[in-house]
Amino acid sequence: MVNWGLQTRRGSSGAILLIVCVLVAYAHWRPLAYIETEYLLYLPVVLACMWFGWRGWGIAVLAAAGLIVKAILTPSPVDPLGHSMTCALVLLAVGACLAQLKKRHRIAWGEAARLRGLLAEEGKATDQQGVERRAVDERRFSESLIGSLPGLFYVLNEGKRLVRWNRNLERITGYTAEELTDRPALELIADCDRDLVARSFDDVFTEGGGTLRALLRAKDGRQTTFHFTGRLTVENGVRYIVGNGYDVTECKESQEELERIFDLSPDMICVANLNTAAFTKVNPAWERILGYTQEELLNRSYLEFVHPEDLDKTIALTRDMAEQGVRVVRFENRYRCKDGTYRWLSWTSETLPEQGLAYAMARDITARKRTAEVYRALVDYSAQGLVIFQDERAVFANQAMADICGYPREEILSASMAKIRDFVHPEDRDWVWNRHRKRIGGGV
Repeated sequence: MVNWGLQTRRGSSGAILLIVCVLVAYAHWRPLAYIETEYLLYLPVVLACMWFGWRGWGIAVLAAAGLIVKAILTPSPVDPLGHSMTCALVLLAVGACLAQLKKRHRIAWGEAARLRGLLAEEGKATDQQGVERRAVDERRFSESLIGSLPGLFYVLNEGKRLVRWNRNLERITGYTAEELTDRPALELIADCDRDLVARSFDDVFTEGGGTLRALLRAKDGRQTTFHFTGRLTVENGVRYIVGNGYDVTECKESQEELERIFDLSPDMICVANLNTAAFTKVNPAWERILGYTQEELLNRSYLEFVHPEDLDKTIALTRDMAEQGVRVVRFENRYRCKDGTYRWLSWTSETLPEQGLAYAMARDITARKRTAEVYRALVDYSAQGLVIFQDERAVFANQAMADICGYPREEILSASMAKIRDFVHPEDRDWVWNRHRKRIGGGV
């Protein structure tokens, strides 16, 4: 509508200018052959009307009156009264047209300014709508992001009340959004952990962050173990705690189960620092077998308890474990008991070189060692010759066997099967060898 009005006024102004040009040409057509100073009156009339509008039209009236008075007072056959009257009317018409043109231009410029103002306001409104739309989009995005986070998400103010949370908090606790709004966070914690959680909140406000494990209590009284984290953030000068919570119930149950296995194992289990060769954790079996309490073993070098004859190989094995991550299976050495005696231990361990830790289990084989020593003594000192073959080679021969055949034990153990066959009398070789092969094949 405003554009149409401007276009209409532009058309009217063009028509007025055309009329002015026609009137001026008509007024000057007759006296073109004359150069008369009265025609200089057009200049102030045009300037006055163009500049002042209808207020400047008074100049045109004075100029027209002057022309008529001049024609009356000084009549001339060349410039009759009728011509002066015509020129006066032309001056008045030109002044009126220019004054009207000035008025229309003022109106047009006013409407143009108003249009620019409207466009500016519309642009500001559009910008404001864009800002508001972006703010809404950002809020929706942040809400979607928070809603997709695993576990719990929460924001607390300095009064330790809930300001913002995700849907998981509503689902797990059973409270509605209205019930959680501005609710004290400690009301969601089990009574046994409230003091701990309250101190943890204070630590976050003073130190900037913290973690803890506590029981989250639902609306129906159910309690679930969660691992909580919190970080301090400041927004517009106001401090908040922003944190997450993760359900560690299954993890806690698994850890408790492992602790029970660790505590009830009949074998000795430990965790050792390979860099310091010190125990960091031991189970109760150590006290039962060696007599030392856990406090007496922890942070002490396990090399202090190793038998002097086994110390070098134990140190070498520790170095290989720390540098190469060697896995140990059935490594045997002797450990000193609290009463000063030694017991044989058989070790199995796994190493984490990047952490410098070894997880090991030791079994007491002292009784087996003593039984083996007794059996070996019986065999060694038996009056009956005894030879043990494995993979068609002699791996053991007692002293009685060496005395009977007349060969040293070392020579018997290093002899081939053909050589050992020669130990038997020629008449008995086939019979002895057939029985040997029959027994190797599973016969009697």
